[in-house]
Amino acid sequence: FEAVDDYNAKSSTRLKDQLIDLEKQLNQIALLNSNTKFITTILKQNELIEAYFEYSNQKIQKLVSFASKEKMAILYNFDPSLYQDKKWLRIEDKLFLLKKVNGQWLGLMMGFSNVFAMEESALFKNTYVFTNTAAENVSQQLVELLENENRYGQSFLYEDDKEYVVSARKINEQVVLITETDYNKALFASAVLRKRSLYFGVLVAGLVIIFALVFSQVFSRPINKLSKTVAEFLTSDFKARSKVKTKDEIGFLASSFNQMANDINKYMLEMEEKLRLEEELKTANLVQSQFFPKKTYSSDKLDIHGYYTSATECGGDWWGVLEGEAWNVLIMADVTGHGTPAALMTAVLHSSLNSLRFLAKTDPAFLSDSAKVMDFLNKSFCSSTTSLNATAFVLCLNQQTNETNYCNASHNPPFYLPIHKGEVSKEDIVPWLENIGARLGEKPDHTYHSVMSKLNAKDKVIFYTDGLLEGVNPEDKPYGQRKFLKLLLSEQNKAVDVIINDIVENFYQFTQNAPLKDDITLVGLEFK
Repeated sequence: FEAVDDYNAKSSTRLKDQLIDLEKQLNQIALLNSNTKFITTILKQNELIEAYFEYSNQKIQKLVSFASKEKMAILYNFDPSLYQDKKWLRIEDKLFLLKKVNGQWLGLMMGFSNVFAMEESALFKNTYVFTNTAAENVSQQLVELLENENRYGQSFLYEDDKEYVVSARKINEQVVLITETDYNKALFASAVLRKRSLYFGVLVAGLVIIFALVFSQVFSRPINKLSKTVAEFLTSDFKARSKVKTKDEIGFLASSFNQMANDINKYMLEMEEKLRLEEELKTANLVQSQFFPKKTYSSDKLDIHGYYTSATECGGDWWGVLEGEAWNVLIMADVTGHGTPAALMTAVLHSSLNSLRFLAKTDPAFLSDSAKVMDFLNKSFCSSTTSLNATAFVLCLNQQTNETNYCNASHNPPFYLPIHKGEVSKEDIVPWLENIGARLGEKPDHTYHSVMSKLNAKDKVIFYTDGLLEGVNPEDKPYGQRKFLKLLLSEQNKAVDVIINDIVENFYQFTQNAPLKDDITLVGLEFK
């Protein structure tokens, strides 16, 4: 059925294209007002066209042709006015294409068998039906069936004196192409094949039965051995191996079993190692958690609230607070990447903080310059690694004078939120963007510069790492700075602990607890 429909579709497409080309040529002639030179050129180029004619006042007014008078005989008695609504006509062995322009008939005459030349096929038969002539070589019943039930473009079984598989398509409003094939003839090959397959199947089944009876013992012996090995394997802590050495499929199966057993033992060892590493990572996570200050730090002049979570067991974010006699220092850092290597570098930063604590005892002024603190962190970082970097931000705050200075090593600029009475606008959120220096670990001799500032009562500063902005929801859309700033704008005059908690809650509502791409650290400072 599919083959008949495919053959009909291909033949219809080829013929439709050919008829369209002929219509285009007649339209071109009509457009050029029957230019004789142009008509002659078309007839020379298209061997299908036997003649071009113009008909009016019951006679041919113009005729261009290279055909003999015998081929043209039908044209002299042809009257297009008898076929008012027809464009394509088949009369005897001729095919006519007509077009009426300004009361005059323009037409092309072709040999029907030339235009509708049928490909030779032992299986398929093509028949053309024209609306101006009775159907030839096809039953009128089939023509009526196609028209009344609109069976065009589908294959179906049709019964006349024989059974036929039929497919038909309209070439245009006046021409229908019908393809048919004898149903029994089409299925003859498959019937013969089915019959032979039955005989062959019976023969093969008989041979298989004989073969099984004769060689069952030979085949079953190594299988039994392999079966016993499997049972032993399950009760011997996966140490049993098959000793079947045959070179047939059973031997291959035994070899595959031994390979599987080796893989299982290897996998068990890997799982043991993985469990050991997981326990070590848990321990490392516990140790790293001691590097951070408590979530809340409070003094007479300061309130600090922090939040931290890592994307893996160990993270690369870190923050700390160093309290001096007059100056307090807040440090935030983000080591490139995350995981164990980054976590080890946070230990270096934490050790540097402890070293700063001892340096401050001998030189209290050391804590008053954020650029000095950043330079110390950079040298400590460079002496520990050459393959990792870290962004960092240092804020030094004098609790007695309210003076502050800060230094940035390519870290996300914190947002300064001055206390504001009345309606808050986006201009009231100030990013600290000045004097951004190189990352820690890039250049041991890099010179950092501090920026002076001053905090007033109830002013706040929000510090964060880029993991907050890069967090994505299940649709892979990032949280982004726009959403972050919008929330800060709406909560600028709230207490810093409320702001931090609301940011965290808003972030997880957006991401819907999707896996984190990077560690997240968020710290808010409020000057009392």
